[in-house]
Amino acid sequence: MSNWRKVRIGLSIISFIQGVLLAYFAQDTSFVTAPLFLQVVIIISPMVLSPIILLAIIGVQYKNPLQDKPWTKPNMDSNFLNFKDPLHFFHAAGIFAVACGLGHILGAAFNSWRTVTIGLGVLSGSLGIFIGVAMCVRVYRKKFQ
Repeated sequence: MSNWRKVRIGLSIISFIQGVLLAYFAQDTSFVTAPLFLQVVIIISPMVLSPIILLAIIGVQYKNPLQDKPWTKPNMDSNFLNFKDPLHFFHAAGIFAVACGLGHILGAAFNSWRTVTIGLGVLSGSLGIFIGVAMCVRVYRKKFQ
């Protein structure tokens, strides 16, 4: 097991614990008691917007002449702090968001199920990040090994 995989696993565990604690100590907010339509928008919009935003961000990096040539596809063993290979950071952020979202959903069981919308929104955003990473690999395939 590489050191970077150990770091990712450790940070994922910390993110999961953070999600549990956030849900456990969360106060009921006004958007949690919002109408069902608004809650669905809160859950789905991160999944729709994240790939579009990620394509734009990586597109700027694609045109940057200082970037490593070629890029590598992200995986669990890669250095996600190497910003000359930008997709690795977003891949790691998606993993941490999954852990935080799952922790939040679990923590909502101990506080109030009405706050589960937040955890579902975080999971939706992480799914959007993974979709965006896959789209970037296809759209900017000339830059990859």
